[in-house]
Amino acid sequence: MYELSRDHFYKAASLLKNGHPHPEVQSILENNNPGWIFTDRVDSTRTALVWSKGMKGFYLIGDETNDAFTDNLDDFIRTSIAPRMRELGMNYFEVSGHHDQWNNPWKN
Repeated sequence: MYELSRDHFYKAASLLKNGHPHPEVQSILENNNPGWIFTDRVDSTRTALVWSKGMKGFYLIGDETNDAFTDNLDDFIRTSIAPRMRELGMNYFEVSGHHDQWNNPWKN
């Protein structure tokens, strides 16, 4: 996973197509609201995890079938995201999918 710098947030903008409208995510991508963006690749991004400081939650955007991203997501959250969240005084993790297909990878 790669964390995009604010001047590269635009690289994830195409991932918002064909999903539920989340103005808070769009606002982060446009550098109007604070947040973090973690992607599978710096260039040609397929999938991203977006944190909204205002909502204090995460959004999964882009390709839900990207196994290179989803297979490593739990470990990345545990080792990289959770410590950052604890530094902010947060002991929970809330995430929403940008489109309904994000529900499928975790169905058993």
